[in-house]
Amino acid sequence: MGVILGLEFGTISPFALKVYEALKIELERQGYRVTRVKFSPEGEMLTAAKAYVGIGLHPDDPRYHQAQARQTPYISVGDVLEDHFWVASNDEHGGYLATDHLIKNGCRLIYFVCLHSNHAVSHMRYQSYRRALYESGFIPYEAIEINLDTGLPALDSYRRIRELLVLGIKPDAFVTFSDIVATGVSMALADNGMRVPDDVQVVGYDGIDDDRYQYLTTIRQNIYSIAVQAAELVMEAIKSFPVRGCGLDVFLRPGQTTCVKR
Repeated sequence: MGVILGLEFGTISPFALKVYEALKIELERQGYRVTRVKFSPEGEMLTAAKAYVGIGLHPDDPRYHQAQARQTPYISVGDVLEDHFWVASNDEHGGYLATDHLIKNGCRLIYFVCLHSNHAVSHMRYQSYRRALYESGFIPYEAIEINLDTGLPALDSYRRIRELLVLGIKPDAFVTFSDIVATGVSMALADNGMRVPDDVQVVGYDGIDDDRYQYLTTIRQNIYSIAVQAAELVMEAIKSFPVRGCGLDVFLRPGQTTCVKR
């Protein structure tokens, strides 16, 4: 089985790596060898496989088109692709959960921070952020996109939020695209003299089990369930079963970056 990991800012996200590790265990348990797909400097796929799994691999990625050209079963993890087997978390519900949590904590000026606002997953989370605010009678803001300067999501998030704070935005809270982005946002707030969560609250996304992110309030995706469902879909795909998708729920994991305002 060949696995292709999607890129954000030219780097592989910790969340994608966690899913890959769990999926590898599940597939090897069923007797399959799992390997990362290799590409030539010119972008040609060099790894032949019985099936390919893209984890966070977006349709505009040239590697996705290389996988399609093989006419081999393809399973999408993280993106809903109707023409393929897919497994994805309920990103629309996740964006709503994060925003609703902040509203219930007393926040009113809530911003949404993402890598690319036109990316399908970002768009779903942003639209549910807007819905949660509208339902509570508050005004949503345009999504804050991170500038692609260094290719390091935490650093670029830090720089972007510092820039906006200097320009005068006065946030109550941020809903962020990932735990890495949330970390950069939290550091920017701290360096601008704002206390998290007393002055500004922050919600991440992914729920990475890592000491660097355990302090975050975040929307947790169930990595184990994603891996189990993806492995099941791989088996169905290579047996030429009808194409189907699988949506998984998410939940909010409270941490140290949000609190009820007094």
